Amino acid sequence: MKVFLKQSGRGWIHLCVETSNVCTIIHTSVTFDPYERLYIWLGQIRDSQLPVSMIIDEEGYGVELIVEPDKNDTVFFHIEPWFSSTDRITCGKEIINRRELIRAFHNGIVDFINNDFISSNWASIDYLSYQNWDALLRDDLKPQNWEKRLLIAGFEIFKSENYPDVNTENIPEKYQLTADQKSILTLKYAIERIAIANKNYSQEIKDFTSLYHKLPEDIILNEVDIDWYQEHRAKLNTRYDKSWEIVIKKSDRYLNLHKSRLESLKIGQVVDGTIVGIRDYGVFVDFGGCRGLLHISEISQSEIEHPNRIFAERDWVRAIIIDLDIDRRRVTLSTSILELESGDMLKEPWKVYEKAEEMAARYHQNVLSKIVEVD
Repeated sequence: MKVFLKQSGRGWIHLCVETSNVCTIIHTSVTFDPYERLYIWLGQIRDSQLPVSMIIDEEGYGVELIVEPDKNDTVFFHIEPWFSSTDRITCGKEIINRRELIRAFHNGIVDFINNDFISSNWASIDYLSYQNWDALLRDDLKPQNWEKRLLIAGFEIFKSENYPDVNTENIPEKYQLTADQKSILTLKYAIERIAIANKNYSQEIKDFTSLYHKLPEDIILNEVDIDWYQEHRAKLNTRYDKSWEIVIKKSDRYLNLHKSRLESLKIGQVVDGTIVGIRDYGVFVDFGGCRGLLHISEISQSEIEHPNRIFAERDWVRAIIIDLDIDRRRVTLSTSILELESGDMLKEPWKVYEKAEEMAARYHQNVLSKIVEVD
């Protein structure tokens, strides 16, 4: 028996199970990431908690992996269709040694992680790379509490807090968590929610988040493998310590480019930008990678109560530069100077934008005339 994984460019991972009579290709997706559950399933097989099954690809075209006891140390492994109208035939039957079955999945997953896996194309938290798959092959571990691990993974009781319709009355008392353990578990869920909400994390933050998001669970189950955590932390430290020089160079490059961009600007220049922030005192405008402040007093010649009466975030705006401080990286903008009549920005801002170049030329001429008068 052989298991191998392939990754497509669109975020799909294909789990391929090859038995003596068939090769089944199972599509898994980020929506129903199966790898935390797959770890539990293999652990239950290891500790002879049979029969056991799991569904892969819950989007309606998946399969069910089923392991039933046979005799001695062999098991009956088969793959059944799951809610598929086109396939009702058992597509994989194998009598296999229990350890060989676990090792086949272990080897396929670990080879994939080491050679082909690109985690950035997958979930917010990397459940695949940061599972301790090697623990499934160790003989020195006591049988693990897979029922409680399954509950902690969120498939039963703890999801009921958010989904009251889930029935938890039949959960054995020995698998319940204490109040203290539930408090620890909230940390795991908090890490997961933060990761899901911040999909634009850097790869460094994503890797460290993925490494530690299961630590609260391991603490609750008294299964913390310190050596495993230290080994993976050392790998991440080595990986990202080497990248600091690159990060610094990129930062220096950005700062130099930003300064050059500022030096190319001129007072009296009209710029087109996007509103990226609204405050009581004004709005921040992004234009070509630079940011400028359009103070509330510079929005219109007429008084306004709050900038949000005129602007919303992501609005396009056309403004004129009235002050530059390159050393402090500050740009001051104005739209009031571009008004033909007081209050135009409140009533018809597009007319202000249409005449912006013309009004900027007048502003520029007025500034020059004042300089001549001083001389």
